[in-house]
Amino acid sequence: MSIETVIRSVENLPKSIDNIQKNGIVSENSDWTNMIFEKILLNGLRDYTIQDVAIINKRLACTKGQNFLSQVWRLSLRYTCVPKNNSFKRIKKIVHLIMKEEPLPGFSLDFIRENGIFNVELMVFTNILPSLERLTGRQFAPRFFSGSTQPPTIILEDLKPLGFKNKCRQSGLSQAHMLKVIEAIAQFHAGSAALNEQQPGRFLRFTSRSSSEETHASMYDWLDFIIDQIADKIRKWSEPWAIRASDKLKKLRRVTQHQKLLKVSEYDNDEFCVLNHGDCWIGNFILKVDYDDYFIKKYVEILSKSMKRYGCSTPPPTLQDITRAMHKRRIYGLMSGLIFYPRMIADVSDIEAIDDCFKSGTTKMNIFKNPRAVKALKKMIPAMLEKGYLD
Repeated sequence: MSIETVIRSVENLPKSIDNIQKNGIVSENSDWTNMIFEKILLNGLRDYTIQDVAIINKRLACTKGQNFLSQVWRLSLRYTCVPKNNSFKRIKKIVHLIMKEEPLPGFSLDFIRENGIFNVELMVFTNILPSLERLTGRQFAPRFFSGSTQPPTIILEDLKPLGFKNKCRQSGLSQAHMLKVIEAIAQFHAGSAALNEQQPGRFLRFTSRSSSEETHASMYDWLDFIIDQIADKIRKWSEPWAIRASDKLKKLRRVTQHQKLLKVSEYDNDEFCVLNHGDCWIGNFILKVDYDDYFIKKYVEILSKSMKRYGCSTPPPTLQDITRAMHKRRIYGLMSGLIFYPRMIADVSDIEAIDDCFKSGTTKMNIFKNPRAVKALKKMIPAMLEKGYLD
């Protein structure tokens, strides 16, 4: 179950979104004006003395290759308001926001519209996160200011001015940061398990698969192209495992991948089921603080303690359960390790638009140009061979 999981219907959109539109907080087009943002600040800050709102800065928040499901903007707004301790005085303030809009026309736009991604994310921000945060006593996301389905928009607090920031995707996370991420994920999962016990069926709308029969064929072309590229390249390496790994990778053609992805993404009620983040990568974590089995054990430990604290009667999964579930979905590990990780750590100048990749089913990016990618592959592929990930 996923925050940005595919759904085909919008009939269950939260009333709060409809109310936002009826109250005129969002216009019927994307011509964002000072007046619209004044209503957004009134709604988000709950301060009804706000006026004289003006956009003083708007700039793209993401560089090419960082986000293909939306356009993300950073906004700075100036406004005046009345302080609580002096009703005769007006003070000027600045607020910083993040605004997510639909991507530009192309494959990405078609994909998010076909799969209702904005609608699902809005449902989570308005209907799910408030309940989860009350239950767990912690914050999982920036403050939600406003949202709309027409135009598809989500407006959040920008935490960067408060000292939070994304870590460098090329460098990865330190152990301390990784522990923070594991803690957040485990508590998010534990909270969703407790919430589902209190309100059975609440998450059924999020059971759709991330891969389906409707998944664009070009995506599989793209995946095959990259796997073939890696298989051909590593075949020339001197390591003793190189040829065996190359042969196995060559067998991972579209039909095999397609069937595996469909199979492992099926909802299985016999497993430990929780609400998943849906887009859990380094670009979606902001941190303010400066081991394989180690991290999984830590996750299970925090998950178990959190479920007990939240009053869950559902037994938490054991380390063996998690290991078994990960092995069942090892095709995801292969995709993220061999395809997406080298792209993630690539120099921005080497990354082409995802639309171009999916349109042609190929990529111009040479992942072997990056020494760090080669080093990572030489660590990952033997481990994948040993664990049977390539079988």
